[in-house]
Amino acid sequence: LVLADDAASPGDASMDVLALRLDASVTLGKLPEAGVLLALLLPRLVKAPIHRLGLIDAAFVAGGGALTLGDDQAVATCLRLAERGIAAGIDESPAGSLHLLRARLRRRLGDAAGSDASFERGLEAARSFGHHGIVRTIEIALAAGSGASAISRLPIHTPSGETFTTREIEVLEGLMRGETNEVMAARMVVSEHTVHRHVATIYHKLDLHNRSAVAAWAMSAVHGGADGPGR
Repeated sequence: LVLADDAASPGDASMDVLALRLDASVTLGKLPEAGVLLALLLPRLVKAPIHRLGLIDAAFVAGGGALTLGDDQAVATCLRLAERGIAAGIDESPAGSLHLLRARLRRRLGDAAGSDASFERGLEAARSFGHHGIVRTIEIALAAGSGASAISRLPIHTPSGETFTTREIEVLEGLMRGETNEVMAARMVVSEHTVHRHVATIYHKLDLHNRSAVAAWAMSAVHGGADGPGR
């Protein structure tokens, strides 16, 4: 990926370029590089005025990166940024996206009640804009709660012995529910391109070639055994 500021070192790059690089690193699975970029980006986000153009977009990238890396300190910082944006009344997307981001970050930090409250706020916003796909995935998340989700029952290994990443398991759950990439991206607080990459990787690891086959494998793994159908 070539960016306009690629001639600059990461430490000299602007906040927006750091966010683009972080998103690319997470998408490509370059997690050590993503960790470095996240550490550079977060202090700039914290110091920037909350109404700065592009700040919330960068905060979404940082939040997704922190969740992917499992960096709870960074997750807590991104949670504070999301709460600042909500408190400041910054306009959100039709999906109530800041509330969804806050819900995911709270869930990661073990605040199930706060997470559900944020999902409820996001649900109100999604309904008000008629965003039915996001409404459905939030309803599923609320119904599942913190411990009853099928994600806890999906196997972490493929029949051939390859390992699924945490994010790939989340995408498997979405495929099992018939979610679109758009809905999964909103639920996971990542770009649709990132979801597309995870889906392609899952196809490769399972040696399957379409969403229906993957969904069938996941359903069988959850309800009947980790080898899936026909294995």
